[in-house]
Amino acid sequence: MLYGFFNLGQLTILGDAYCPYLLNDDHSADIAWTDQTVSINCSGRDSSYTYSVNDLESVIDPSLMTKNGLDIQKFVKHVMAGKNPINKK
Repeated sequence: MLYGFFNLGQLTILGDAYCPYLLNDDHSADIAWTDQTVSINCSGRDSSYTYSVNDLESVIDPSLMTKNGLDIQKFVKHVMAGKNPINKK
């Protein structure tokens, strides 16, 4: 999993990297992810992501959400425990 937060730097990955979840929160990330990567724009509406901030409440497991949006720490723990954070409706 990759979590980019704020724009005081930039992450660039050259070559291949396995990344099942990409969380981007007002960050510049120059990454060409694969179809297997679930990309989530936590603070924006960029259509190049799998999900944008507008989608979060309907696609993310409700236990990972707060009134202010996605709880990143809970998301990481959930994924590290081998659980799927995407809500299956």
